[in-house]
Amino acid sequence: MTRLRTPYADAQAVRQPSGQMLIGEATVADTLQCVHCNAHWAVVRGSGRIRGFCRRCMGPVCGPQCAACVPFEQRLAMIETRGR
Repeated sequence: MTRLRTPYADAQAVRQPSGQMLIGEATVADTLQCVHCNAHWAVVRGSGRIRGFCRRCMGPVCGPQCAACVPFEQRLAMIETRGR
């Protein structure tokens, strides 16, 4: 039986994961969650993706598009007020 190569074969374990990716019943990778937009991603060694950390929210950030500190709850409040 051949073993399938997944894109998450090089995924790293993280100290405090926000979630886990499962394929079947096997855990494939730990995930982190952006504190500004709630996006999830797997931490893959050598991927070249730029991630960050918000010192104001004390959590991981998914990339340069979320570098400005607008917490998710505040972002939801702004969306709700736009609809009124």
